[in-house]
Amino acid sequence: MTPLNKPVRRKTRITLGYGFGCDTGKPLCVTLESSAEGDMLKIRPLGTRREEVVRIEDIYHWAIRSRCQRKVLEKARAKKEQKRIKAEAKAFKARFRTRLKDS
Repeated sequence: MTPLNKPVRRKTRITLGYGFGCDTGKPLCVTLESSAEGDMLKIRPLGTRREEVVRIEDIYHWAIRSRCQRKVLEKARAKKEQKRIKAEAKAFKARFRTRLKDS
């Protein structure tokens, strides 16, 4: 693996969507750079000077947290679906019992 000694700049293949105002349709310029605070990721719309700077460690931390939160959310959705199925079955049984009593 090559160490990050000098900045590496690349242009993305995709362009920004309609939620980005005057930057709509512009590709992003991504720069990996080593600094005193650690390795940084700089992102900006191509042809502008407005850049967002984020530490690589922060991005990795965010990615791990997002994956864990997705798993928790999936479990919660599955549990909610099971509760709904049980409630429907209980309601069906209650309706069926009242019909039998009336007969």
